[in-house]
Amino acid sequence: MDRLRILLLEIIPFSRFPTRKAGFEKATDNRSHFGLFAGRDQRRLRRPFPEVKAELTGAQEVPLVVTAASGEAKFKVDKTQTSIDFDLQLENGTDLLGVAGAHIQCAPAGQNDPVVAFPAAAVPGGFDGDIKFEAIPSGSNIVNPACGVPIGELAQSMRDGNTYVSVHSPDNPGGEIRGQIIAE
Repeated sequence: MDRLRILLLEIIPFSRFPTRKAGFEKATDNRSHFGLFAGRDQRRLRRPFPEVKAELTGAQEVPLVVTAASGEAKFKVDKTQTSIDFDLQLENGTDLLGVAGAHIQCAPAGQNDPVVAFPAAAVPGGFDGDIKFEAIPSGSNIVNPACGVPIGELAQSMRDGNTYVSVHSPDNPGGEIRGQIIAE
């Protein structure tokens, strides 16, 4: 066993041997690990669940909504697939989130379908102008299994483009702005 350990240290310098996550990040050539991780993309080792995002506009709502409001939503699933970091940035809004808040809904582009999760509740009076909102929805925020339960299945539906984010206002309670969620 000692001879094998010495042989491995001679072939693979200790500073490049993958013993921790930090070791994976520092390594630049995964082939030097003699097939342990050959063929795998190192970025996937660090972030196995890619972020998904949506660009929100009134033009994506069904039916179309004419509004100056726009936004961006970003989601990142944790490694255990039990929660999602949700980052919502809205611009040029009037009373956004004033009714019904923001939802994740299950439908392809151009179609309306059921609400599956509530990452942002309604805020009495809503928000005007530019806002940034962050939340960490968990499985308890999923109210409809149409796109999958638990979070891991919902996240897969998001990566597959089968979900969208809709932000509501008193002027447009069915949705002021919307964006199809896609993988980055």
